[in-house]
Amino acid sequence: MTNRTIHIGNLSSQATEATLRAYFSQCGQITNLKLAGDPNYPARFAFIEYADAASAHAACNVFNGLDIGGKCIKLQLAKNPITSPAVSLSKPPPHIRSVCNHTCTPLLWHAHCSV
Repeated sequence: MTNRTIHIGNLSSQATEATLRAYFSQCGQITNLKLAGDPNYPARFAFIEYADAASAHAACNVFNGLDIGGKCIKLQLAKNPITSPAVSLSKPPPHIRSVCNHTCTPLLWHAHCSV
């Protein structure tokens, strides 16, 4: 059991980060929470990462089908952890651009290109 992240689907647009933390922290320590989707759309989704895999599995077993804001949520273990993309929006120095093997553009380039 190495997967510590769960995906929450069919989440009501009324749901907030505080609401999710109140429910899901009952299964263990939450290390990261991302609420996603357009709040004007009737259904959203979220990802919650726990400190350990047992907590993620417990949350899936306990809260799958729970009614939050008039919608029954759907839980599953996520395939990947929550990560922040390593992207910079500034223009890289010229000497870095010459050694980059990627198709980086001046507006969006990989953080590893700055090393």
